[in-house]
Amino acid sequence: MTGFIPAPITPEITLDYLEKIDIRVGVIERVELVPGSSKLARLTVDFGDHRRTVLAGLRGGTRRPESGNRGLPGAVCRQPPSPPDGR
Repeated sequence: MTGFIPAPITPEITLDYLEKIDIRVGVIERVELVPGSSKLARLTVDFGDHRRTVLAGLRGGTRRPESGNRGLPGAVCRQPPSPPDGR
């Protein structure tokens, strides 16, 4: 045994709560390698009614991440998050 202790499983959520989460699959339109990073890629994802920019650690393999006809699941926030400084 390695002494690894897994994190506890979070409590189950109800079906009512799950229905409140807006989960969509978007199409990756553009992939840009992040300068100065050996792992990060900046993805532009089209969710149909809007686009999002997502940073992802995809560069660990030998191939460059590709765009077009690739789906990316994402949870869509209904309210924008508050700025960190509280404004």
